[in-house]
Amino acid sequence: APFRAVDPDYAPFAGDLVGNDENDFARDRVIDREVALKIFHARGAANERRARIVQEARIAGSFDHPHIVPILDLDESRDLLVMALCDGGSLQRRIVVEKKLRHTDAVELGAVLLRTLSDIHDAGHVHLDVKPSNLLFHEGQLMLCDFGTAGMREMGALAGTRAYMAPEHRATGHADAKADLYMAGLVVVECIDGRLPAFGKAPASPSLPVGPRRRALERVLAKMCATDPLERPVDGRSAADLLLEAGALPLHEKDGGALYHHVESLAAREGEA
Repeated sequence: APFRAVDPDYAPFAGDLVGNDENDFARDRVIDREVALKIFHARGAANERRARIVQEARIAGSFDHPHIVPILDLDESRDLLVMALCDGGSLQRRIVVEKKLRHTDAVELGAVLLRTLSDIHDAGHVHLDVKPSNLLFHEGQLMLCDFGTAGMREMGALAGTRAYMAPEHRATGHADAKADLYMAGLVVVECIDGRLPAFGKAPASPSLPVGPRRRALERVLAKMCATDPLERPVDGRSAADLLLEAGALPLHEKDGGALYHHVESLAAREGEA
């Protein structure tokens, strides 16, 4: 989309970057740096959207976190939210280009996402719009953005992206931290398989060979994406640990046997020492 000039302090950015579609890229003329802009009035925003973005800025701006996109400025008088610019595009774009991520990359990404969500939950917030287009990359690091849905929830409104919504969120409008775990599970499934599972269906990983790792990953992802939120992991850190443990298991059955015998031999040597 063409750059919408909103303020003389910001000029169009000529680089070829792809991030969250709701934002413009610009150069801050005063500090001489590239930034991302979310513009209120340029999109025909009503007062409700303005209030949502203000609340989003207050939530996201309360964090100083290595995996949350920093808020640099909020200027209500000029209808402008300024954020740090992420140079690596979105996870959504990466899935489109690569079709599927290596499952090792998906597991690592999922663990970072889950631990970031856990930090957000510890601070008393939920995100509720966890999806590939809201996950950006900067210098190779995963960055979570767009706390607009969280802001709307805290204003008493229902919002989110239906394809990723937890069942209880869809059905009742009620959602808590467990809903974020559900969405994170779907994101990991989409990274591994290149598509979302059908709603209400247990996630499977046909792109992985049958073996210990695939079975464990499917169990963990099924737990994260359980219809009943009480069946999901207790929190994001626990889910991250389960995901990493599953991803570390042998890929093939024969590898599992070799690992077992290796561990046995190590135990025997320890006993002789």
